Amino acid sequence: MARYAINPDKMSCEFALVIADGWQNRGLGGLMMQTLIDAARAKGLRTIEGEVLPHNHGMLKLMQRLGFTRHQDGMDDGVVMVSKRLGDSCC
Repeated sequence: MARYAINPDKMSCEFALVIADGWQNRGLGGLMMQTLIDAARAKGLRTIEGEVLPHNHGMLKLMQRLGFTRHQDGMDDGVVMVSKRLGDSCC
């Protein structure tokens, strides 16, 4: 499952990505995230962001590979915030 929701500012969105255990490590996460990024960019959004659990090393590695920046959530040490500015070009 992959989706994004446009934030109230109408300039950014928050994504969610869930892949069942049996389907992980097959490249689906990267494909689904790139599809979300492309769709958000086509919609004219400027930023895509999300929350990742700090022990989810696979997801954090994917976010890094896709060019997301990462920072700690000031309100919750158990969450890593990731975000990517969406320009005109891919990745």
